[in-house]
Amino acid sequence: MKNFYLFLTTLVLGMAVFATNAQETPNAASKTIDIITTPPAGTVKYYHRTGNSLIIKALRVMDVAQQGDIEVIEGEDGYVYLKDIVCFYEAGSYVRGTMEGNTITVPLGQQLHKYDLLEPLITYCSELWFGDVYRTYANSVLTSGSVARNTDITEAVFLIDGDNIMLQDSNPNHVLGVFYDDTYRWAGYADYLEDSSPEYVPAKPATPEILSIEIDPDTWTAYMTCNVPLEDINGHPLASQKLYYRIFTDVQHSIDQFYASADNYTDVDDEGMYDIPYTFDNGTQITTGAATFNLITPLAESLNRVGIQSVYIDEELPHLAPAVNFESEITLPNESDIFWYTIKEFEETGIDDVMTEKTAVGTRYYNPAGIASETPHGGMNIKVTTYSEGSKKAIKIIR
Repeated sequence: MKNFYLFLTTLVLGMAVFATNAQETPNAASKTIDIITTPPAGTVKYYHRTGNSLIIKALRVMDVAQQGDIEVIEGEDGYVYLKDIVCFYEAGSYVRGTMEGNTITVPLGQQLHKYDLLEPLITYCSELWFGDVYRTYANSVLTSGSVARNTDITEAVFLIDGDNIMLQDSNPNHVLGVFYDDTYRWAGYADYLEDSSPEYVPAKPATPEILSIEIDPDTWTAYMTCNVPLEDINGHPLASQKLYYRIFTDVQHSIDQFYASADNYTDVDDEGMYDIPYTFDNGTQITTGAATFNLITPLAESLNRVGIQSVYIDEELPHLAPAVNFESEITLPNESDIFWYTIKEFEETGIDDVMTEKTAVGTRYYNPAGIASETPHGGMNIKVTTYSEGSKKAIKIIR
């Protein structure tokens, strides 16, 4: 017997997993039960549900379209009765409301179903209330959600439009749901009006930031840490699979977009990358969102500045279509501002350079993949000249 009561206690506690803003209420056999299962006689009509539902299915919170019809009885007593008012919650009961023209108003707090675990010790009911919904998204996919009962809203209003019926509350954070009356936790069923407002169009991405740079001249690497915000300038989240970033190098006012080649980076295909996906992560050299980025370039020791820019590419939105704009400081709508990190100041050119004698002791040429040669490669080259006093000068040439 002890094991039996232990099982029931565990079951009751387990049902509170999705509780939010719980409000304890007495739970006894003396509770008044007023569930309408047999409404008065009247005219029966059926209307197609219009809107969305938020439900828990297989322990996962899901946004789905409403399905099926609502049975509406225009009773001879002057009231209207709606059966299984919340989509997917099939209790077989009715709620009572009033109808004026094509508008139905339903008072909230009506009971929908009675649950008995150890009658008369444990009895509770499900009730109809509005709730405030809290959603969590990852990569634009709903990952979790919870609903807290809202007692400030006392009635639900439905509009009948031809053969359709729809909830009249355009706030996407309000849902008409089912709540248990013992703690007023959400039962996992709720409806809301499909948002009829225009879909949010992302603005330009928020500006990324380079947090630190450490130069290792022996490996031609600038070890960087960066922060690429996964949102636009209005704070609206962006889909990570559509966000990219670009790295720029600046040597004596010669700005180039960095190219990540397959020769220098693992998991990069033969075409290499100018626009680097936010989600790209090869575990060591580049991690998601450029949290760590190893900038491998023969220019590492000569760098004056390094820049980073986000770009949001969405083929379905014309103003966010792919764009190439490497040579201009002007940003396109899908590009963030460029953040510049200064490593060392630019060298001043003039009489001091003329008076200082420098003797070149070696010259090597590097292609964008970082491959060195004594003679120029075909196409773009980085010509690195080493001088007798140890300094180096890098310039870009095209053959």
